[in-house]
Amino acid sequence: MNRKFDQEFDVYDKRMLLDYIERQQNPRRSRLRAIISMQTLRNEELLERLAAEVDHIDLVIVDEAHHARNPETQISEMLRDLGQLADSVVLLTATPLHLGNRDLFTLLNALRPTEFRDADVFDRELREHRDIHEAGLLIRTRQPDSLRQAAELLKRIFIGAGT
Repeated sequence: MNRKFDQEFDVYDKRMLLDYIERQQNPRRSRLRAIISMQTLRNEELLERLAAEVDHIDLVIVDEAHHARNPETQISEMLRDLGQLADSVVLLTATPLHLGNRDLFTLLNALRPTEFRDADVFDRELREHRDIHEAGLLIRTRQPDSLRQAAELLKRIFIGAGT
């Protein structure tokens, strides 16, 4: 992080995080700039203790976020808990979510549970907007024929819908 972004972070394990919580007179007023593994934070007791001592977290970046796609796992629960504490959460993954829209729903639900409450509604909305997604895929090819197809599709969606 320092080399790429000129930002200093410490790498914390469970003991270091507990030490941070215990040595702080007022953890709400001190800055925690740390990289903490998901395996460490999925410890329910540790996460509860962190949540009790910290009002909020400015930013959480979750690498390998696809590991939280199953709502029954400790990692998914950890993501939901961190989502409640954090002002902002960034999910990173290079692994495509091939198992369907439920995986994507689980991740979005962890971030915005009031916006993404129901998986069936989410699926219905994805189906209703699939032509917009298709147009986006066509545009990204940058091929003249694909761009024309995308333009026609978008005209049909937006101009056709208004008539």
